[in-house]
Amino acid sequence: AYQVIELLADLKKGIWAEVSSRKPVDIYRRNLQRSYISSLIGLLKSPSFPSGSGIVIFISGGNDKNDIQSVVRGYLTGLRTEALAASAAVADQMTKFHLQDIAKRIDNALNAKD
Repeated sequence: AYQVIELLADLKKGIWAEVSSRKPVDIYRRNLQRSYISSLIGLLKSPSFPSGSGIVIFISGGNDKNDIQSVVRGYLTGLRTEALAASAAVADQMTKFHLQDIAKRIDNALNAKD
C-alpha cells in the first residue's frame, strides 16, 4: 500500500523542488505551493475533507482513528524549517517573501488555538 508518508515525500519532491535548489519560484509555482499548504492546513482542522484549494485528500475511517493529523503536523513542521532556511539563502526577493509567508502560514496553523 502507498503510505501517506510516501505520498507527502513524493509531492514534496515535485512541488517544493526550488526549496532545496534555492532557485527562484515563479508565480505559478508559488500559487501551487500556497494551495498545497492550504490543503494540508485543512487536514489539521478537519482530517476528512479539506475544501477550497483544489487539492483533495480523502481519509477513510473516523477522524480519531487515523494518524493523518500527526503526519501532517510533522510534515508541516519540517517544511516550515526548510522554507525559513531557504528564504535566508535565496537571492530572489519575491521568492524570499513567498517562503517567509509560507513559513508564517504554517506557524499560524500549527499554533492555532482550538
